[in-house]
Amino acid sequence: MSKTLCFGELLWDIIGNEKKIGGAPFNVAAHLAKLGCDSHIISAVGDDELGRESLAYCVKLGVNTDLVSVLPGRNTGTAVCTLNASGSATYAFDDNAAYDYIPAKNPAKDYDALCFGSLAQMNPVSSKALGAALCLGRFGLIVYDVNIRRDFYPADMLERSFAASNIVKFNDEELLLIPTRLYGREMDAAEFSAAVKKDFNVDAVVVTEGGKGCTVASDGKATFVAQTAKVTVVDTIGAGDAFCAAFIDEYLRTRDAVRAAEKGNQRGALVCSMRGAVPDGI
Repeated sequence: MSKTLCFGELLWDIIGNEKKIGGAPFNVAAHLAKLGCDSHIISAVGDDELGRESLAYCVKLGVNTDLVSVLPGRNTGTAVCTLNASGSATYAFDDNAAYDYIPAKNPAKDYDALCFGSLAQMNPVSSKALGAALCLGRFGLIVYDVNIRRDFYPADMLERSFAASNIVKFNDEELLLIPTRLYGREMDAAEFSAAVKKDFNVDAVVVTEGGKGCTVASDGKATFVAQTAKVTVVDTIGAGDAFCAAFIDEYLRTRDAVRAAEKGNQRGALVCSMRGAVPDGI
């Protein structure tokens, strides 16, 4: 059984009159647990009803909460999700949520993989906690799922995160933004992946392209992995996180990035066919 750790936001997605537990790192952790991993998360919730519900839901899904802090005076995070006609979501986040103030924790164990993103690095408190985890923990694999939110992708954060990682994942919309921020010009997936691999010494770069599939740059070549699952899209919330979890799970087993991408495509499509980021029944 692989032991995995995710760092970052644990929040609730508000979709119309419904609320669904979410936050990209939590979604990855939940899917890793569903896939049979010993899944852990470093995060923070408020000392409020949503925080208590969050912890209970983690337990229900098998996500270890030993490294989740409960912060009096802070609210558990929420994100209001607006879906367009194709099921794609935009998000409005609350300010100064508990996950912005994640205290530094010592993981104190060996983990097969660590996964982190960008949003929890927006506040210096949580950013410092991530730095502590990276320094204190022992990880066989480190995955940076860029996952831009709130227009937060400063060059220094991107460079620091890339340099800390073995695998970098981002989507085709982020591909339109990140190369200009880092290199001052637009690049296609192949050129940018090559630059990231060279400049930051990562093992693999994954660019997801929605329902089309993804491009994987590893072992000196770029491979397009087509999406073979055909589903009716309900919403796309958490599809990239489901992809990331399945990718990590398979990569830990095989060290084959293309095979891992195939598994990621399948699970991402499955989540698109259901409501919410971590639907029941999968």
